[in-house]
Order: sequence, then C-alpha cells, then structure tokens
Amino acid sequence: RVYYSPAWANLLGENSLPPVPETWQRRIHPADRENVLLSLRDHLEGKNDGWQCEHRLLARTGEWKWILGRGQVLVRDGAGHAVRVVGTMVDITRHKEVEEVMHRLNRDLERRVEERTAELNARVAEVEHLNRELEAFSYTVSHDLRSPLRNITGFLELLEKRTAGRLDAEAGRFFATVGREATRMGRLIDELLEFSRLGRAEIKR
Repeated sequence: RVYYSPAWANLLGENSLPPVPETWQRRIHPADRENVLLSLRDHLEGKNDGWQCEHRLLARTGEWKWILGRGQVLVRDGAGHAVRVVGTMVDITRHKEVEEVMHRLNRDLERRVEERTAELNARVAEVEHLNRELEAFSYTVSHDLRSPLRNITGFLELLEKRTAGRLDAEAGRFFATVGREATRMGRLIDELLEFSRLGRAEIKR
C-alpha cells in the first residue's frame, strides 16, 4: 500500500491517487527521473542509510516545482527487502529561485571583477610604459645637458687661468657666479635623473 498525505495529494492534483509509486514517479521531470530512481533503488537495496534527492516535479498547476525528497526504510524482511518506507517531500522552489538569482549575481560580479581587473592591468601596463619612456627621456636629457655644461665649466676654468690678475674684482664675481650656476645646473640634472627613478623605487615612510 502507498499512502499520500493530503498536502502531497493536493500538490499532485489528483483526488483519487492510485496507491502505487508510479503516481509520484510519472510526475518527475524526464531529465531528473533516472537519477532520482537510481538513487532511491540504491537505498532500497541497502547500499546507503537514507535517501535524499532534489528534483523537479510536475504540480497540478502545470508548473515544475523543485522538490527535496527524503526517504528511509523502516522495516526489511528476512531477505533484506524493503517492507516499509517512509518519506517526505518538501517544496523548495522558492529556495531554488533565490539560489539561481544569487548564482546569477555572483556570475555578474565575477564578470565585472574580471573586466575591472583587465582594465587595471591595462592601466598598469600603460603606466609602466610611460615610466620607461620618462626614464629614457630623463637619461637622454641628462646626457644632452651634461655635455654643454661640461664645456661651459671647462672653458670657464680656462678663461679664469688666461685672465688671472688682469681683471678687476667685479669680473671675478662674474666668474664665481657662472661657476655656482653651473654647479647648480649639475645638481638639477642629477635630481631630474633621480626623479625619473622614483617609479621603480620602493615606497617608504
């Protein structure tokens, strides 16, 4: 004998349910039926301690409802065959709908994170490229500025030696000013070169 509770009979939508397992089995979604029946058979044959399975079931409204089924063999005969089985069926459709929404949101979030990560990686690559260009530019500028600066300093020293004792004090101040400015220009070039390396330096407090 097979007994269905009133709530279960109402879900299936049959007033007079044939007392056979097929009443439930024929309502299982075709894509789920084989897995459900195989897992139930394993329990009936004693291969595990209990049966539990999620599957879709055709309700009296014509909708496919998600069901969580659980079952347990209570009595077996001398040969180990199932004699009495009790089970429950719980409508988990709402839970599945929420679960699907969460999965969809997670997939969307993962896609957006991947897109944002790709954008950031592209930006990092662009910044690294710009840093390399800045460094190359700074080296070039440094080299191009040092060469004329060395010429200025060298010719200034020669001019001071050539005119030693023949110029007044004001001319000496002019030489000193040019020398200081050349030295300051050299420091500025060094600082420019040091600044170009900051992009690769470790940040410290």
